[in-house]
Amino acid sequence: MKKVIVIFVAFLRMQCVGAQVVPADSTVIPADSTAMQADCKRYPLRALGEVALTCGAVHSFARYVMREEYAQSTMHSIHDNMRSGFAWDDDNFYLNNIGHTYQGSAYFNAARSIGLSFWQSVPYTFLGALAWEITCEKEQPSINDMIVTPVSGVLMGEISHRLVPAIVDERERGTKRAIRETLAAIANPIEGVHRLFSGRMWKVGPCKYAPPCGTAPDDESNTGFEVGLGDRLIAPANDFTPGTHQPYASFSIEYGNAADGETHTSIYDFFTIDGTFAFGKRQHVLSHLNITGRICSTPMKMKENMSAEIGLYQFFKYEDTHLKGDSTRSPFPYGEMASFGPGIILSFPRVSPHIRLEQNLFAHGVVLGAVKSDYYKFRNRTYNMGTGYGASSTSRLKWEKAGSLQLSAYFMHLFTWKGYEPKRPDDCTFENKHFDVLGDRSDARLLSISLKARINLSQHMGLTAGASYHLRHTHYKHHENRHAESCDIHAGLEWNL
Repeated sequence: MKKVIVIFVAFLRMQCVGAQVVPADSTVIPADSTAMQADCKRYPLRALGEVALTCGAVHSFARYVMREEYAQSTMHSIHDNMRSGFAWDDDNFYLNNIGHTYQGSAYFNAARSIGLSFWQSVPYTFLGALAWEITCEKEQPSINDMIVTPVSGVLMGEISHRLVPAIVDERERGTKRAIRETLAAIANPIEGVHRLFSGRMWKVGPCKYAPPCGTAPDDESNTGFEVGLGDRLIAPANDFTPGTHQPYASFSIEYGNAADGETHTSIYDFFTIDGTFAFGKRQHVLSHLNITGRICSTPMKMKENMSAEIGLYQFFKYEDTHLKGDSTRSPFPYGEMASFGPGIILSFPRVSPHIRLEQNLFAHGVVLGAVKSDYYKFRNRTYNMGTGYGASSTSRLKWEKAGSLQLSAYFMHLFTWKGYEPKRPDDCTFENKHFDVLGDRSDARLLSISLKARINLSQHMGLTAGASYHLRHTHYKHHENRHAESCDIHAGLEWNL
């Protein structure tokens, strides 16, 4: 009997961590091993079927629940889409950035969540985007969607794939378990569906997370979660009279090791995410989302008590806030939908016995970005798209048990190189015309600076306060140049999870 019990316990442990035996209360998830990959069966046709089901589910929701006009596709519209070719579309900023990125992540995880590797899953994201543009929309296929959906979708998809093991704890029960499973399903809806229909969503076991064969990401033990609640006052710069108070909820995630002296070739084994949900009249619920994911990196030889690494990174940035008053002179919206560039991360673990300093510097090559237009207002689009370059920097000072201070700066120079040609400078009616353009012929400079301080009230809770400044200057070829500024101050509470 004793031998049977020993064998049974060993079997459970192997289910948790593949072929490795660790203590039953371990929260470590091993990286994919060669043996696990060899024993794991791949189902490429099943992955293709799940991409088709995902595409169909999103289309059905848009068509029958939301009753969106663009989703009323027919065989005739599909035939037209196949003949018409691709063009730049005029959808709103949220849909073109957040919507297609999230949709692309679902296509990616339709393959990734059933055992396919990262690179094996990438083509499915492209196929899902292509199928959507041709068969599910009653409008000309979009060039920008075919960039955003695969490129940013892969970034968000792999990140959400890695976050599920960091969120789910299959040892828990009741409310805590339900909250964790819900958050994991929001982050990765495909994996959520898999867990629901397989019964793993409510199954209790001795492991923190028991993934399907060969799909466990790298060690996620070094993952930090923070959430916050507060209020901010936002207004055009130098004039807080038309300012408005805006309650908000924020979150931030840091996954993996930024600078640990090791060479990294596993894509997105380190990433940071921070976002803000705004609550107020005429405000966009998601007003801010910033993602930085490491593609690869190598350590640099530095002095003692200092570590550094240089690498290649991918960026995603989304900023959209409504200003009260003369919102036509607003720096919002703006963002980067597809962006890559080199970066260096410096860490000074012990500047003094109780102080730690971190410094990040990144250069951005913007394949596709967007910035508010003062003139282009056609259908649902009020912004210009384009390509360009940029840079960002984050300096963070941490006092042990006391708090932290963070200074962030961001710059982007975006060029809208394919624009319409008005007959005269004031010809901006855009009525009953068909456009296939990036927006106004222009170049825009965007600058954002933010300062945030935190005072720790306990081990897991802190009081935060800060301010931000946003500046946009756009030079137009056919119109008067425009300048816009805004600033905000905010305060709230923040919790470490």
